[in-house]
Amino acid sequence: MIKHGTRIGVVMASHNRKDMTIECLRRLYSQEGKDNEFRLSVYLTDDGSTDGTAEVVEREFPEVHILKGDGTLFWNGGMHLAFSEAMREIPDYYLWLNDDTFLDTCACKLLLSDYEKVSTDGFRRHIIIGTTKDPNSVHITYGGYIRRSIWHPFRYQALLPGNSPKPCDAMNGNCVLIAREVVELVGNLDPVFTHFFGDNDYCLRARKLGCSIWVSTGYVGICECDGLLGGSWRDGTLPLRKRWAAIMSQKDQPMRERMIYVRRHGGLLWPIIFCFPYLKCVFHPAQRNKHHNVYHSLLLEHKAKNIGSHAKTAD
Repeated sequence: MIKHGTRIGVVMASHNRKDMTIECLRRLYSQEGKDNEFRLSVYLTDDGSTDGTAEVVEREFPEVHILKGDGTLFWNGGMHLAFSEAMREIPDYYLWLNDDTFLDTCACKLLLSDYEKVSTDGFRRHIIIGTTKDPNSVHITYGGYIRRSIWHPFRYQALLPGNSPKPCDAMNGNCVLIAREVVELVGNLDPVFTHFFGDNDYCLRARKLGCSIWVSTGYVGICECDGLLGGSWRDGTLPLRKRWAAIMSQKDQPMRERMIYVRRHGGLLWPIIFCFPYLKCVFHPAQRNKHHNVYHSLLLEHKAKNIGSHAKTAD
């Protein structure tokens, strides 16, 4: 049962997708049980938007705490800043929420209810991951993952939600409920990361410290997938120079950040695992070009459109 007056600090980051951010906030503030069963305090980092995001948010949702970035924070930096402000208030829970994630009206109640279900014997250090699906299909877009390789620590398989919470090994940061007890132990996102590794690094650090990670019951909302967009280093139609520039960009896998992440969580084989995406970038696309038609159809299926420069993809 949800404790009356439960406080949730909502942590968000945005950059130049005003309409999406506003719709996300509208869905958030339309949650069943808001102000009765739980209270929301929203902390939004607007990372140098030039489309008037901050001004529109301030006008429509004056209660939102808006923090300003200079456009170089990206997902992890923007979330780190908003998270640090939320932590000052010491709420009962923290909710990470991507501004491209549109919650169902019962999402917050579902996440809180799932947290209570997995809290047994007084142990309350849990993370509950909300699973999202594509708005035009029944396919999972973001959520929790289970490890599917004995020797490769970063080979994951998406975990389908069921009728009760399920334990998992890894996560996307699109919609995540984190208990205060977890944050007191793990702290904030690691600012060493810019964009790509921060959410799952947090998950893996929490697991090492004895916290449990769970996928929510059912789906919590919709969120389009941006993991197969053209122009990435996986796009075998691009020349090597552009693929290499893409994988080294701040939004993908710059070597220093990947080395920190893989060395921290990759086990004894981390030096070998570290090299994999860079070798694939150089050699794999030549093979992928043989199946260009299939690859191209996948890009079309996922609409191959730019949905914001701070969108977070799967680790």
